[in-house]
Amino acid sequence: MKIHAGYALNIGVTRDDLKEVVYLTTVHAGFPRAIDAAQALIELFGKRDLAGEPQ
Repeated sequence: MKIHAGYALNIGVTRDDLKEVVYLTTVHAGFPRAIDAAQALIELFGKRDLAGEPQ
């Protein structure tokens, strides 16, 4: 998730778009997997913020 989300951010997908994807797939993938995906996004966003990369 982190790798794919990182690439998506690099090509212009917004953070809100990625959050929406996790939200929309919760029903299909299951709540535990959605929590894992959301946690991966939180970690990715934190690393990018520390690195000073644009949002």
